[in-house]
Amino acid sequence: MARIISLDGVWKLTWQPINNCDEFIECREAIMATVPGDVHEDLVQAGLLPEPLVGTNATLHEWVERAKFTYERELSVDTDFDRAELVFHGLDCIAEIYLDGQLIGSTSNAFVPHEFDVTKFIRKGERHILSVILETGVQWAKEVANPEKYQTGDQSPERPFLRKPQFSFKWDWAPRLVTCGIWRSVELRLYKQAAIRDVAISSEISGRAAKLSACAEVEAFEETKCTARLRVVGPGGFWQTSDQVSLAIGQNRLELALDVAPVSRWYPRGYGEQALYQVTLELENDGTLVDTRSFTYGFREIQLKQTLLADGEKTFTLNVNGIDVFCKGADWVPADSLPARVSRQKYEQLIAEACEANFNCFRIWGGGIYEDPVFYDLCDRHGILIWQDFMFACAEYPDDQEWFVENVRAEAAKVIKSLRHHPCIALWCGNNENDWLYGFMNRGKGKEIAPFYGQSIYHQLLPQLCSELDPSRPYWPSSPYGGNDPNSESEGDRHAWDVSILNPDLEARADIRNYRRDRGKFISEFGVISHALPRTIRQYTAEQRIDPSSPAYKFHDNPINAIGEGGGLSDWYQKVGFGGVPEDPLRYIYQSLLYQAMGYREAIASFRIRKGECWGSLFWMYSDCWGTLGWTIVDYYLRRKPSFYWVRKAYAPIAVFIRPEEHSAKIYVVNDTLSDRKIRLVAETGDLTRPLKQTSCEFTVRANSVIEAGELECTPGYLFAQIYEDDVLVAEDLTLTHLPKDLKIPDTQIKWSVAEVENAVEVTISSDAFGFFVWIDHPDGAVPEDNYFNLPPGRSKVIRVANADPKEITVRALNAVNGVLD
Repeated sequence: MARIISLDGVWKLTWQPINNCDEFIECREAIMATVPGDVHEDLVQAGLLPEPLVGTNATLHEWVERAKFTYERELSVDTDFDRAELVFHGLDCIAEIYLDGQLIGSTSNAFVPHEFDVTKFIRKGERHILSVILETGVQWAKEVANPEKYQTGDQSPERPFLRKPQFSFKWDWAPRLVTCGIWRSVELRLYKQAAIRDVAISSEISGRAAKLSACAEVEAFEETKCTARLRVVGPGGFWQTSDQVSLAIGQNRLELALDVAPVSRWYPRGYGEQALYQVTLELENDGTLVDTRSFTYGFREIQLKQTLLADGEKTFTLNVNGIDVFCKGADWVPADSLPARVSRQKYEQLIAEACEANFNCFRIWGGGIYEDPVFYDLCDRHGILIWQDFMFACAEYPDDQEWFVENVRAEAAKVIKSLRHHPCIALWCGNNENDWLYGFMNRGKGKEIAPFYGQSIYHQLLPQLCSELDPSRPYWPSSPYGGNDPNSESEGDRHAWDVSILNPDLEARADIRNYRRDRGKFISEFGVISHALPRTIRQYTAEQRIDPSSPAYKFHDNPINAIGEGGGLSDWYQKVGFGGVPEDPLRYIYQSLLYQAMGYREAIASFRIRKGECWGSLFWMYSDCWGTLGWTIVDYYLRRKPSFYWVRKAYAPIAVFIRPEEHSAKIYVVNDTLSDRKIRLVAETGDLTRPLKQTSCEFTVRANSVIEAGELECTPGYLFAQIYEDDVLVAEDLTLTHLPKDLKIPDTQIKWSVAEVENAVEVTISSDAFGFFVWIDHPDGAVPEDNYFNLPPGRSKVIRVANADPKEITVRALNAVNGVLD
């Protein structure tokens, strides 16, 4: 079979300026570079630049945009071959590749692999010098950019011309740190006789049986006869078929099929098991394996349903195996400003935390990257559906230039072929916000969709490729999209930014209760910004004292936070939520964190109780690419923000929500499971010093549905609901009847004790009056089963904390008279 020689590891790296740029670090000698990697990281490891994501250090890296880098290493081959190919899985961005000083190819797309036939250059037993000359592409793109013609809405008119991570040019939540390097693996592939170039797997499911078909493209380097073998291994057995094939020199097409019975289907998380099969195609000649391709595959059927509602509006529902799925999750952006640094361990931790937070869906945002194969494998395994944007975001792209369109055509074909076997991929999407921002708002003046640059890519090229290469999945032109207004509440998916960004009334913009007004059918973006945890702020500013006026603190702020008169967005959250802006930075930070948690709970509740009309809640965004004031529930350092715990409860498979109104409150119970559930509801009202009234009732919540379970009369204070199944607590919701500013929240003494148990500690917490935003302060590495919660008066709560030292546990609250914020 093909021999694969990894060229990962240590390379030599040198550099020189483009056009004698200023503020350039001279290259006095070659430094070591790690492949896969990024030149920013290599310069840090060599001691020539500081870590870019700390303080204001990113500005010291900007000269990288104006430099050209040369990677170099030796390679040798000690075996015979018929074809030798160099494969670069990621070159960022404009590259020339040389072998022994001879140019063998060039590239201008960082997103996808590039292959080069080097058969005539490679000689057995000899040493060869492989060189790659790379640059970010920024200087070239600035020369061809035309900001008068192509709109971007930012200060980077060069961005749309470069097929590389768009967020690296700066976003509200990311610094300008334009990536550059051999950022994914490199290998030399040596083939004998033939090579399998592509395998398209498809299946037809009928009841408990399925027919699996494999269509392969094979390139033969000589005329030969082979045995083609298709093998499937998975739950319930082993299936295999084979055929004798004659291969002509050049391209050949092979088709094999077999029946799999009984077949187990793959389901999204919470709806069934994630049955996975290993599908392998082999070519064999006289007992020698010529080449092989192997994939993880899941049998499942998916469709996008747009059902007409009574008022003429349409649903937007992902249906998997005949089940309407309410998508719960967030938008995913790269987990590091230097994506090459994201390790398998970090992917595993982030996916594990998403599962813990009851996610079943991610939207891969179009300004980032097509993620590492590890990411998609993990989502397959854990049942997380993927809404996959193609990499276009918030700009007009030059679809009137043939070279660009052909670059995109090749990119999209490679991406579709590489991802289509993953059962987690639920939907292809053309872009992020371009139809809305440029077709409707800018060109169409908010009245209709007008022609805009990039439109032909999303409405012609990409749907054509998806239909041809992956007809089993739905394609959606843009996000948001649907209706005469692409960001309509009546159909399609919606970015619900009236709260936090779009409402011209700053007070209304900051009022999280306005999520209740949104009638969107699938909310694929919404968000509430918050500060980071104090220890995270100290880490990314490299300052022990939290000083909002320091350059480092300001550098990591979010520009959206500065929008509006009378203070930024975060100040308005403070005014609307708490009645004013506190002078104490720590109280400001913790109230900011609380308001985000309250906001996500309010939004998710508003969307989930409309189940049947609304079928998706994906907030912006899941995790950070650096330390910042941002939208996320898990920060760059993988610390859970308070909103993590509130989102986990709001996304629970069976959830209860209380919605306060003028003098009453309605209670809703959501059941995302596929079985009817007999529920006992216990509801309590009280002022903030004691409970006043408690009621209970029993009822059945039908499978995959929502029910309005009752209504309470209430006075200013708190509302508390718990639901039990067979006397086991299933879910609870504790909320204030009003925003904190409209209530007089009393001070209280928080009482707590710590007891050691096996591999953990148990913290028992109580308060005579209402415990307002109570949390267990713990060192990194300790994991509480719950945190950052409100506590009803007169009740105690027991929290188990794993990996904790009792001496390092402290309990705090916003209204505690004992203890200080830290």
